[in-house]
Formats: sequence, C-alpha cells, structure tokens
Amino acid sequence: MPENELIKDRRNFIYVPQTNRFVNYNQAFNDLTLEESIRKAKNLGFSILQLSTLIPHLINLRDATEGKITLYDGLGTSIPKSKSKEIFDKYFPFCGKGLDIILDVYFQKGTGFKNLELVANSRPIFTEKRNGFQRDVIPLEECLMENNILVDLTPESFNSQGFPIKKSKIKTYERGKNVYYWHPIENSSVWFSTEVGGSSINCERDINTSDSILGVLLCINHIKK
Repeated sequence: MPENELIKDRRNFIYVPQTNRFVNYNQAFNDLTLEESIRKAKNLGFSILQLSTLIPHLINLRDATEGKITLYDGLGTSIPKSKSKEIFDKYFPFCGKGLDIILDVYFQKGTGFKNLELVANSRPIFTEKRNGFQRDVIPLEECLMENNILVDLTPESFNSQGFPIKKSKIKTYERGKNVYYWHPIENSSVWFSTEVGGSSINCERDINTSDSILGVLLCINHIKK
C-alpha cells in the first residue's frame, strides 16, 4: 500500500487513552530531518509522536499481546490479539530490524533538571511575516542520567514526560519487558530504535539528522463525538 494510504487510513492508528492520542504504527517520512517531517505532517493534518505518548503506547501494546487489555483503532474498532502481536513485533522485533524513529522532543540549556529544557509539540507557522515553528518549552523533570542501562516498561518507571526515573529490576534485556536508555544532553533529540539485541530510547541524537532508515510515527488528537 502506498505511504499516503498507510498514513491516512484510520485503521492503521492505535488509540492511546493515557494521552488521548492516536498513533499510526507505520513508519513514515524516512530520510527527512525532524523539522522537515513536522512540516510535512502538518500539511497532512498530523503531528509527530512524542516520548510522553510513546511510553504508554509501548506498555499498552505489551499488555494487549498478553490479553490484559484490548486496543482500538482510529475507527473505534477493537484490534484482535493476533493483530496486536503483529504490531508489537514492529516495536520489539524477533529478528531483523523494526522501527527506527525520531520523536518530536529535543533538549536545550534551561532551568530544568541538569539545566535542561524540553522543546516539544512543534507547530509550523506559515504567514507573510513568519515562516518558522511555535514550540512548547518545558523544564526537564528529574530523570536518570546514565547511559546504556535497562528500564522496566512500567508506568512507575517513568516521569510524566516519559523519561526514566528507575533502573530495571531485570539484569538482561527481555522483549517487551524493558528497554535500553541513553540520557538527555544539550542540543540533542530523542529517537526510538528497535532491533533484535534490544529496543532503545536514545536521547543523544543530532537534531539535524536524516537517514534512509530513520523516520517518524504520526499522531492525531482524539476527537470526541
């Protein structure tokens, strides 16, 4: 199916009730920088996935494969357990490569934890006088500042912004149970990478990076009827 059809088909979105967002599980816009992806998404009526939505989304996917919850698509239709497992494998692959996505979050010097601020929720502005971005700037909450560590995929392991606050109780990587983590640094962005050796949240990606295997996941706000 062509990329535009995968993007627009509401059946390819999964509802994340914790943040009231729908997330498309198909990677899009490979080989673009974050700003290029944000502009393209905006033109199509979407936003780019943020870490605060990714974390509960990962937990929900894991719980759905275990039969603990039911996921719903963008049409409000329940997603069968077999399909949930298929989607789960994109985020936690058994073999080969899964998703490799950059998130709409980066860091700058500021007043938050370790003198860092989050810059997120980017909205392009197109006017006669201005062609740029409007963004939310938020002090970074306290989080772990260590690299190459494991973090359990449980709600209590993360702060409200989606950054880890507790190390994993498990000493080795377990698919869907924990993720690897690299801490925030100034002038870097956040990306989520998946491979057989372990899915990871890396906060040390160059803001201006583009790569043929690096893309984004698109989001839409939940519209109440």
